[in-house]
Amino acid sequence: MRGRLWIIALTLISLFLSIQSFVYAQPINKSISLGPYPTGDRYYLRVFNVDDVSRVRVNGRDVLSIGYYQEREIDITGYLREGQNTIELILENTGGGWTYGYVLRKGGNVIWSDSCGSVGKEGCNRNDQTKGIVARHVINLAIQQPLQQQDRPPNVTSFSVSPREVLVGQAVRIGFSVRDDVGLQRVELWRKDYDLQGRLRQDWREIRRQSISGREFSGSFEDRPSEAGVYEYGLHVVDSSGKWNCERNSQTGFSPGVYGPIKVVVQAPAEGKLPKLQWPLVGELSERKILLSFGNDWTWGYCNGRPKKHTGIDIKASPGEPVFAADSGIVREIFSASKTYNWGEGIVIEHNGFTTVYIHVIPKVSKNSLVYRGQEIAVIANIEGPHLHFGIRKGGFSEISKRGALPQVNSRENIYCQNDPLFPENFIDPLSLQYEVNPLQPSKPMWPTISPTPQSPKPEIISDLKILEPGPYRVGQTITAEFTIQNSGNAPITFDVLTVGGRLKELSQKSWKLKVAALSPL
Repeated sequence: MRGRLWIIALTLISLFLSIQSFVYAQPINKSISLGPYPTGDRYYLRVFNVDDVSRVRVNGRDVLSIGYYQEREIDITGYLREGQNTIELILENTGGGWTYGYVLRKGGNVIWSDSCGSVGKEGCNRNDQTKGIVARHVINLAIQQPLQQQDRPPNVTSFSVSPREVLVGQAVRIGFSVRDDVGLQRVELWRKDYDLQGRLRQDWREIRRQSISGREFSGSFEDRPSEAGVYEYGLHVVDSSGKWNCERNSQTGFSPGVYGPIKVVVQAPAEGKLPKLQWPLVGELSERKILLSFGNDWTWGYCNGRPKKHTGIDIKASPGEPVFAADSGIVREIFSASKTYNWGEGIVIEHNGFTTVYIHVIPKVSKNSLVYRGQEIAVIANIEGPHLHFGIRKGGFSEISKRGALPQVNSRENIYCQNDPLFPENFIDPLSLQYEVNPLQPSKPMWPTISPTPQSPKPEIISDLKILEPGPYRVGQTITAEFTIQNSGNAPITFDVLTVGGRLKELSQKSWKLKVAALSPL
């Protein structure tokens, strides 16, 4: 009985070893697909950890064979072709255990690797002893020309307009973000105008433009409608190849979103009577010759073959003659009267509910500065036929405030005419108002709405008091002290008594009477 058990045990062990031998005797066969990768890169294959013989075949061509313990990396780019490629890695065992190791690189990046066992230490598959071809890897590598990058239209990724209700002359801010896969070229602000009853005044047209670059951009426009009505705002973005899209992303199937157009309601300000202004030149209106009146044809600019209309009056003057502010206000803009002709410069001043413009002058004030009624703001420029163009426009400041003339008809051909409203817009005839006589010297400055900043000194001792004479001291002796005072206020400081000491009862004993010069503010 005991003998039979031994026979059964030996049989089971033999069967187990046979099964193990069958399992581990199976060769390794692997198939790997890589790519497609674009042409232009180099490919390197490293073979290492070899026991016993490793062969490399690329597209049916033998390119490498190395033996036990050897290691080598080769450039296989020259054996590859555009399209599908086959790389075979074959390992042969001549006896004992077997091992392998492979690394495939595309440029400096590893795209595939595999290894088994450790040469000289431990064979693969639990030190399998199978002879012959024991491992075969087939790498299917696809290489192809890169697809041409599809040049898609750019996108508007955000679009906003605020506020949605304003008064004539107030600013409307239009914010936007755009992007493109290739490169951006410009953004355009478009506008469509209706009157308050919903009747169309002007159809969609470009009113502003901004050059941009890169693949993403965020920015804003500002517009100041010069007439009461309803205004629709839209955006066009154009890429470097000329493709475009709008705020609705209509060219890309309304993706990534529909952001407009957006309407803004513009109301006229409450009617108010303009104050009696001061005549902008020395003397009075009756002493001056008007060279060109309000509403006369201005033959330096045409729209649809018809001359523009003059928005102010041209007052004859002499070069160097002073020009005065008609009322107190803020200088909103200083501009060149012409890019072509020597016409001097212009000044726009915003007052309470209206603006005045002075053209063909040499300014003596700067942008954003406060000016008072009757202040000299410029002198007449030395141009051919010297004169002052003086214009008055109701409403807040806008780009229209500086226009010396406006079209009397619309023009689709001339973009400069398209961007301007029709005459008279909000301009009024300066000769329809009354003026105070302007004396040779302006009157006392008046600031009707602006309070000057209170003037006050602010002295501070910024160094320790240093006694220059060494002690001990005698009664009645003069002692010299050195110190530094800084004035951080906005008015000069003067003083003639310096008190030292920390308690009021010591003031009489520790006071020096010094004569100190005035210190100007920092």
